[in-house]
Amino acid sequence: SYLGELLRRDPSSGPLNRGMARLQAQQGRARDARLFYHRAVYGDWPDDGTKGRLETRFELIHYLMEQGDREQALAELLRLKAELPPAQTVAVRRAADLLTRAGAADVATEVLQAAAAATPRDVELLSHLADLQILSGRNAEAGATLRRAAGLAPARQDLRDRLAIVARVLALDPT
Repeated sequence: SYLGELLRRDPSSGPLNRGMARLQAQQGRARDARLFYHRAVYGDWPDDGTKGRLETRFELIHYLMEQGDREQALAELLRLKAELPPAQTVAVRRAADLLTRAGAADVATEVLQAAAAATPRDVELLSHLADLQILSGRNAEAGATLRRAAGLAPARQDLRDRLAIVARVLALDPT
């Protein structure tokens, strides 16, 4: 194939390896798809490659989850966690969602807390963190996070509404 020929000329190309990974995935060759995804993640990318590597890692994680390989997806998510700059809050929220889906809500919370420390004025990030804290039964923490978010965005009725619900839950059961 044309893509195969290009890869023979430039085997370390991140974009070419990602293309081959997609082709292998479409053809149902899971093992080869994973191999090419890894080559893409660690391959050469134009410019500094951060965006390409990050998007490829997310693509690999989605692929692994579609394949039902939650354990491998979680391993990739933990690698992503180690590489992900906390200030890239959109990617952090995306990673937290995937970590939660993979059964690692506590790790997702850690990722969001680190990002919230790095970008303390990101209301969407704080809102996302509060959702995870509520999901994990950490209502007092969720209340504090929502108060912080509502203080930054006083016009956001949704934050005030969620804060009121958390306050009612804590009044019924402060533990």
